[in-house]
Amino acid sequence: MEFNQEFIQHFAHKQHILKLLMCCGQCCKICNERIDGPGYACASPSCTFYLHKSCGELQREIQHPLHPAHLLILEEPLSDRDSFYDSPCNGCGLGLDHRVFAYRCQDCCFRLHPSCLYLRPNVKYEGHEHPLTVVEVIDSRFLNECQACSYHIDGIHVRCAQCKIRFHVQCGSQRPNLPQAIVNKHLLGKYAL
Repeated sequence: MEFNQEFIQHFAHKQHILKLLMCCGQCCKICNERIDGPGYACASPSCTFYLHKSCGELQREIQHPLHPAHLLILEEPLSDRDSFYDSPCNGCGLGLDHRVFAYRCQDCCFRLHPSCLYLRPNVKYEGHEHPLTVVEVIDSRFLNECQACSYHIDGIHVRCAQCKIRFHVQCGSQRPNLPQAIVNKHLLGKYAL
């Protein structure tokens, strides 16, 4: 992807350059969300290709702390039958939409929503071997169960991307096999549950 102040050439739309402008109501081809603000539009008057400014500037290849072993590549959706979209995002655990782009590992089955790039494994549960990530489930269509209490998880919780398990934050103080505190590397503190 080549950048200029006002124009980019994007891998998802190689046939034309994209121009930065204010958008109102168009649909982003990367995330399939409405654009109301700065975005890139195809410079060809007959084309209806649009991207959020932030989506247009996503890196094509990344190294992410949730999957440090391999590079992740931002890939276009292929079809609604693509097995890549049959599995959830390894960051948040929610399903991948076959209409949107996603980061994918070419060597294994790891996948990540572009909106999950901010997630970092920064919470240490004393009873779990891997660092956990704080995530929030806001879509009740995705039923998620706490590994400790087996109840449905709604809202903020912690998740292990490697083991694909999740816990209510409050379950640590209710279950003897879970730790009584978590350590957050970014806040440099230990907090009781």
